Amino acid sequence: MRTILLLLAEPIRRLGLALLLSLVLGGCSGNDEAAGNVDTGPKLPIPDPSDPGSSYSSYEAVATAADGSQLQMTVFAPAAAGNKTAPLLIHLHDFGQRRLKTLRGVDARSIASSYLARLARDAGFYVISLDQRGFGGSAGNELLPQFANLGDVGADRSDLATVVDWALANLPLAAGEPALALDEEGDPRLAVVGLGYGATVALVSAHGDHRFDAVLALLPYYDLARSLFPNGLPKSQWLNLFLQSDFAGRLPAAAVALFSDPNLQLGGGNPEQLDLAMQGRGMVALCDGTGGAPRADLPTYLVGGWRDSLMPANEVFDIADCLRTQGTELHLLLQEGGHELP
Repeated sequence: MRTILLLLAEPIRRLGLALLLSLVLGGCSGNDEAAGNVDTGPKLPIPDPSDPGSSYSSYEAVATAADGSQLQMTVFAPAAAGNKTAPLLIHLHDFGQRRLKTLRGVDARSIASSYLARLARDAGFYVISLDQRGFGGSAGNELLPQFANLGDVGADRSDLATVVDWALANLPLAAGEPALALDEEGDPRLAVVGLGYGATVALVSAHGDHRFDAVLALLPYYDLARSLFPNGLPKSQWLNLFLQSDFAGRLPAAAVALFSDPNLQLGGGNPEQLDLAMQGRGMVALCDGTGGAPRADLPTYLVGGWRDSLMPANEVFDIADCLRTQGTELHLLLQEGGHELP
């Protein structure tokens, strides 16, 4: 086990490159033969010239979750460049955001997780950017007032497993593109990067599915209830921010009514109900054993925000402490910022 603790403002690019190197190992051009690459749906190629004269392509795709919900994705294909195979990076957005639909214009000044997706594509990876359940073009009920699936370990793992299964069945999507690199039959060479809410989805999913080879979590939470309701009190400024932002226009009316209620009453109940509904959501479920246990064999890269007012640094410290007890290869980095109110 190795722990790296840094207090730097902009070191995420290097950490992301370390993630890619840990996954690629000997490089992207292995001799793996992809199996079962069956095209089960229409392909919609979209030229994505992030650089002049580039040959990159992207595709809109849909995967069907275990409960029948449609999960919308954008698939970014690497340039062929003579590689026979290419590993896969899954990209997960933060709460209230949406998937990447293009990598055009994404650079070191962009959101870190978006930039890492661009780096991975340029390094010869397939990248799948997912609209997580209930956001963007994906169906689902995570934004219902009772937050039925928000941060639910089982639901998150199931959706990510669906995306991995889709990749195994469908990549490559066009002639001339590299096959999906495999560690063995049915097991792709695979990493996941997530930001905020997506970071915790990445952690609980990768630590619950042996097919993931590395995970990078930017500003994750350990315990959702504690993050949003410290000492049982809601972070009302953040709830108000949701209501005042463009995101509010995409909230169901029932959720807007819930957030607008000064008592945060849920279904006419007491204010503690919403807090209780979020208990056990996050890495805490793996660390207390209710959602399985973290993997010792999964290289895990954590980035926390020293001044993060939504997901405080103690959240990432608790995740790190939990992983250390498992002997997990751990890389921990702190940046000065994080989730910050204006």
